[in-house]
Amino acid sequence: MKYDSTVKDMNQPLVVTKDQKTGREIFLVPELCKMTGLTDDHRKDFNLMRDMGKILHKSAEERKSEMAALMNEI
Repeated sequence: MKYDSTVKDMNQPLVVTKDQKTGREIFLVPELCKMTGLTDDHRKDFNLMRDMGKILHKSAEERKSEMAALMNEI
């Protein structure tokens, strides 16, 4: 209900994983899961990794100014 999605196959097996922090088991519906991450080819691409580093590894001040700019736009 939270994501306005409907499970089509109510008999599919669930994917079970463990939360690393709490150790609790988490049950996922495969039909609603999406693959994420980088392929090996992506990891080998120096330019891609460098560009991603610029986006992901910002200082607190850079993040703060970007958030302020977004708030001004909204």
